[in-house]
Amino acid sequence: MPAKYFICPSEEKVLISQCLLQCPQKHRCMFLPTLRAIAKSVNRNLNKPSITELLTGTRDQYLKKVTDYAINPQDQLYALHGTAIHTINEHHTQGNILSEERLFTAITSGQFDLYSGILSHEDRTLGDLKITLSYMLIKA
Repeated sequence: MPAKYFICPSEEKVLISQCLLQCPQKHRCMFLPTLRAIAKSVNRNLNKPSITELLTGTRDQYLKKVTDYAINPQDQLYALHGTAIHTINEHHTQGNILSEERLFTAITSGQFDLYSGILSHEDRTLGDLKITLSYMLIKA
């Protein structure tokens, strides 16, 4: 099951569909297009578990498959940023580069980020994009 609720800054749980129609608070916590993108990103529509899901806790993934759960949209911004970087790379692959290809087996699926000419025109490199956040401490 995809996430069914957003957790508002007030800690109130609200149906995602209801939030997207009409914010229950006085002011939205985020822009509506951002909330729509977050709602879409948590609904992956995969029938089989992905390799990434299998790397996380079994109990956590099982509960997400069988119960409705809530997410804080603020906590999803980092993942949304990572998805955007993947999309940028995917839209700039030409020639012999494969990007964001999903492969399936009888029990699972996995998707690689980049393969083939990602370092030069002749290489056969498998690329895995990881997005990190750096903080700089500035003393006044």
